[in-house]
Amino acid sequence: MKQQQYNTALYMRLSRDDELEGESASISTQKQILRDYANEQGFLVVDEYVDDGFSGTNFERPSFKRMIEDIEDGKINCVVTKDLSRLGRNYILTGQYTELYFPSKGVRYIAIHDGVDTIREDNDIAPFKNIVKNKRCLGGGTTKGGFMNFQMDKLQVLLHTAFTRPDRQSGKTL
Repeated sequence: MKQQQYNTALYMRLSRDDELEGESASISTQKQILRDYANEQGFLVVDEYVDDGFSGTNFERPSFKRMIEDIEDGKINCVVTKDLSRLGRNYILTGQYTELYFPSKGVRYIAIHDGVDTIREDNDIAPFKNIVKNKRCLGGGTTKGGFMNFQMDKLQVLLHTAFTRPDRQSGKTL
């Protein structure tokens, strides 16, 4: 059986708010992670799309728009990001891309650190991860100890527990 060739877009984004997360969110770190992953998977990297200094709360970003044009032109059939928040921080719009747009165009989407890969069928938790990762956009802010952060942290623990415990009937992890 012949393995499908993936013409891959490596997408990186960093906003001023993301810089507060430190080196782990930097463009250079994202590039290295994405390049290593693409190489390990044998993906053909068509281009690297970098939106440095752009908020993830909207999709009016020059490199993101260019990537979408390349998808429309049939140049790209796989998009890889470090995590869901690099694609976007607006969980509704991000979900529209990952759940509707990419599949409608035959584009595989991978968020490495979140374990999301749309070629697999076990991505049920991806929408919840998207919400939790993007709590800033839900009013959580970036400060520790806020009420919204506390509520989102509780939700994250509940979701992790719910989706990693064995199912009572089948014994399989959800």
